[in-house]
Amino acid sequence: MVFKICGIYGRNFNLAIRSPKDGVFRDIGNIIVIEDADTKYGVEAAFGESNTISKINGLDNSIQADYISYFIDTTDKRNIKLADSVSVTTHLIHEGVKPGGSNTQRKVLREYIKAMLYWSEKNGVSLEDVAEIMKRYELFEYGFNTKELLDFNKKLCREESERDVL
Repeated sequence: MVFKICGIYGRNFNLAIRSPKDGVFRDIGNIIVIEDADTKYGVEAAFGESNTISKINGLDNSIQADYISYFIDTTDKRNIKLADSVSVTTHLIHEGVKPGGSNTQRKVLREYIKAMLYWSEKNGVSLEDVAEIMKRYELFEYGFNTKELLDFNKKLCREESERDVL
């Protein structure tokens, strides 16, 4: 791994858990030493809670270990992408990101909203139901609903076109 700072690079190693399903080792995270030829500057550890829990329990996908699974049945494989897009959309809106095209976060949110709209339609989930799931999920995760999410949900519930939602 090479960083954008000249001469700085990272060496990493992965940590894994043996799957109870098939005995194969599955990555759960990694540790990266950030250094140049003479100096070690720091260490970065990257682990995901849902990823680790999914590997320990032999789940097929890390979204199945996320709290969104309380609100969308992720044992049904058709719902995995819907659950992922609802989860990410909810978190980004909670953090104050607005959909649009002016920066990377906005572009990412816009793409997740598009995915959420696509997978909800494909799976026969109404936008009213998606809005309610988002409200319940945000409340569960953070203990309160943000004005931004509630405003976004109003747009979903009006069944506006995808362009209007974005």
